[in-house]
Amino acid sequence: MKLKGLVKERYGVVSLAVIFVMCSVFVLSHPHSFENATVPDERSYYGWARLYNEGIYEMPLYDWFGVQAGLDYHVNASGIHYLEIHERLTQSGGGTLSLEIRVTMQDGGGVAGAQVHLFLQRTRVDLSGSTNSSGAVLFSNLPKTPMSIAVHYYKAPQGTRPPIDLGAFAPYDTSGIGEPYQTRIDVVNYSSTGSQYELALRLVDSLDDPVPGVNLTYVVRGGGQPQPIGVTDGDGAYTLTSTRQGSQSIIGKKDSRRGLAPIASVVPQGDGYVVVNHWAPGYSVILGILDRAHLADFTGVLMMAMALVATYMLARRLFGWKVAMVSGILQLTCGAALLLIWTVGMADYASMAFALVGIWLLIEAILPRRPWYLSIPLGFFGGAAFGVSVWIRYSTASLLLAVLFLILAISFKDWKELRVKGKIALPLAKRFIARTVPFAAGLALLLVPLAIYNSTYFGGPFGASHNYGGQISIDSSGGNVSASVVTGSVYSNFDPMGSIPTMAVRLHWLFTVMPFLLLLPAALYIGWRRLPVLFLFAWVLSNLLLYMFIPWVASWWEAARAMEDTRYFLPAMPSAAILGGLAITQCFLVPRRRRALGVIILAFFVVAGFAVAQVAIDAQVERLANQPGGGPGPSGPPNPTPEQNYTVLTVRQLLGGPGVYSDTLVEVRNCTFDRWIDSSSFLFRDASSPVLLRVTLLPGYVPPTLSAGTMFHVKGVFLWNDNNGDTIPQPQELLITVKVGTTDSIVLA
Repeated sequence: MKLKGLVKERYGVVSLAVIFVMCSVFVLSHPHSFENATVPDERSYYGWARLYNEGIYEMPLYDWFGVQAGLDYHVNASGIHYLEIHERLTQSGGGTLSLEIRVTMQDGGGVAGAQVHLFLQRTRVDLSGSTNSSGAVLFSNLPKTPMSIAVHYYKAPQGTRPPIDLGAFAPYDTSGIGEPYQTRIDVVNYSSTGSQYELALRLVDSLDDPVPGVNLTYVVRGGGQPQPIGVTDGDGAYTLTSTRQGSQSIIGKKDSRRGLAPIASVVPQGDGYVVVNHWAPGYSVILGILDRAHLADFTGVLMMAMALVATYMLARRLFGWKVAMVSGILQLTCGAALLLIWTVGMADYASMAFALVGIWLLIEAILPRRPWYLSIPLGFFGGAAFGVSVWIRYSTASLLLAVLFLILAISFKDWKELRVKGKIALPLAKRFIARTVPFAAGLALLLVPLAIYNSTYFGGPFGASHNYGGQISIDSSGGNVSASVVTGSVYSNFDPMGSIPTMAVRLHWLFTVMPFLLLLPAALYIGWRRLPVLFLFAWVLSNLLLYMFIPWVASWWEAARAMEDTRYFLPAMPSAAILGGLAITQCFLVPRRRRALGVIILAFFVVAGFAVAQVAIDAQVERLANQPGGGPGPSGPPNPTPEQNYTVLTVRQLLGGPGVYSDTLVEVRNCTFDRWIDSSSFLFRDASSPVLLRVTLLPGYVPPTLSAGTMFHVKGVFLWNDNNGDTIPQPQELLITVKVGTTDSIVLA
């Protein structure tokens, strides 16, 4: 009989191997790309993995937000001249806001006749005015909104003197948050000898901290190609030596790493601020290791193999190989699991897999009659595996409630057994220690470094990056510069009362992607007196009761977004699959008269799993295709299709609604060329606004000859690159890209 049973189990293992291959082929047959993933979280996990491979676990603010700083200045015989912006916000008794802007030259003298533009982000309104004789202009009845200030001053030629052409920019916020993080170029010193002068510059951020390694470009106002002049040193300093007079610009640029890893948190550290991974760092570390081994694309399949082995071995240990086989099939073909295996860069499946391995090894360690030289390492490695799962997603720690329930239940049975023998205290303590200490030691091996990591960046061992937002605000009122970051709490999401209105939607999607949850009542009916069944049920509840009461989880009617959110329930999936396997086996497969029905039910769950996964993946692919520049992989088209129409707009309209028009095809007519920024970018304006916008020529596009005053029409993709992350549109963040091989163009007017 043993041999016969073994042969049957072998067939079961072979069937699982076949289904595993089918699932792997199914997942890998759908295109996937870390760089062009549909979910920003996925790009973030992989982006941080690449940074970790470079040894970067934190970044200074300027490396994250990037640098796009400029200084317009004018040199003549009387010295150097540039503009400065001063703001004063007042609130009337009725609550209306007024913002007085004063524009001065470098010596503090007011500038009369300067054109000032205020771009209100939320209302998408462009306000404009001219400074009076003291250099001031007042804007009244302002809403509480982030905004940006653009100043342009032009002084006509006088005699033999060339015109003075100056500009200045500054973000501002009337909503009470404070001005956002930014960088600027300061003039530290100016000296001249004969016709030659030296301009000592320093590039600093809002906190007056130096910004090193910024590439500087020098441009003569009114024509000429831009010239790279150097890079700021460790103190953010650079000295320009020149004999050129007239209006000129220096542009500082340093690309951020924001596009590499889009989701991050700004956190205080010492007297400053740094940017760190917004998510628990464990999965990025794993991705980084696999990326170095050129296996990152197969991370999901590797996690699936690990989870399958653990599910099978755990179910086999508790209920036998038949239940283990059915459980493995349900676990493999679960719709949410297949989606997450395809979405390689998401951490949830890996977190579930490591927690599953940890619990399986713990149960192997605490089995009766297990030799100590096996139980100790099994318990230790079980704790370590569970620790890895917490490094990947903190909320997986909720499964420890089920582990605690199991150990207490076994201890209670021991107590009843030992009470009969009359010896309780010492034997009970020994058994409790043998079951818990190795597991706790392995868990501590991972959780102690995690606590140190959290203390370093988030203020305490139980701190988390989720408590910090990605924004930093500066308050420079009263002459003292201070900063703060948006803070909150991950626990603020838990809202039992607020989750009731969305509960039906959440349950709908949960049962759609994990239909074998419907078998839980049958499993409880079969084994409600058996500890393994109660333990697995506690395992399911420890996860479901956490995320069922978070209102926004899986509450979207949009399929892609809702199915993506079901990943939060994955930690409950293995135990639910085992209970489902128990219900199918005991209720249908064991009784011969119901065996055909059991096979049909199991086949239904398999087909439903693949079908739901296909729908979920298709929804994600469609979601990506509908994004500007979307496509199935890194080679997807960066432009919308050429057949789309260009929207004819003015500069004023683009400034008033950058969020509306960003990533769309636009056409601006009768533009006036101003000057080159570098070999592939130039500035222009049109009659609707004096504000300068940028055109960037993508590699390969050759424009017609352009010089100061040239009139042209431009077609291309309008973009708003919020480099400093302040969500405030600023002219230097807005551009039109022109790409070769499309209907984009620059045509002389």
